[in-house]
Amino acid sequence: MCAIIIIGYLWYKQPPLFFPKWRQYQVYGIDVSKYQRTINWYDVERDGISFAIIKATEGARIRDKNFVYNWEDCSKTSIVKGSYHFYRAHIPWTEQFENFTRQVNLSPGDLPPIVDIEYDDGVNKALIVRDLKKFLIALENHYKVRPIIYTYESFYNDYLIDKFRNYTLWIASYQYSPPILKDGAKWEFWQYSEKGSIEGIKSYVDLNCFYGNTEQLNKLRIK
Repeated sequence: MCAIIIIGYLWYKQPPLFFPKWRQYQVYGIDVSKYQRTINWYDVERDGISFAIIKATEGARIRDKNFVYNWEDCSKTSIVKGSYHFYRAHIPWTEQFENFTRQVNLSPGDLPPIVDIEYDDGVNKALIVRDLKKFLIALENHYKVRPIIYTYESFYNDYLIDKFRNYTLWIASYQYSPPILKDGAKWEFWQYSEKGSIEGIKSYVDLNCFYGNTEQLNKLRIK
């Protein structure tokens, strides 16, 4: 019984310690929003986290209430930071562009803007692809850097396949093995758990790894 309790605690604490498919990677990160409440970013840094993706906006009007705090306090550490917009396919992309760009100013050293798309919101595939492309191009023109796309493995394979291979991809797949994209596209970030535990954060947090080393991660940062 004691052994079971210890194993359970370690799984809660840090899943990548246990599975070779995760342990082969060198660079780990988290993504956060208001649901992680107040974060002690210095403790997060001490726990070995290299990058953090912070929610900024959603749809046309929603702004994460903890974004400004998270953005400013994460900036005081050595953690590489990026910000993301939660894209809603049923809302005009132009309104979402205005929401994100009004809230987020990016600087050299930050990661490119990240677009999180998870749902079709009742919109057909062709319209999703068309408007998402327009949104991504607008962001690239505004920030002068190509955005990163976040989505689930299944959503990519069902909706985005063959259309966005030239973007940096961040794929969520809570399996023991890395995501497989059916068009042969390569992912750079893998969100492998939604129930991680990190020092400085009192709730569950998403855990991610980067397909590369720190030097390669730095090459993605805004110049």
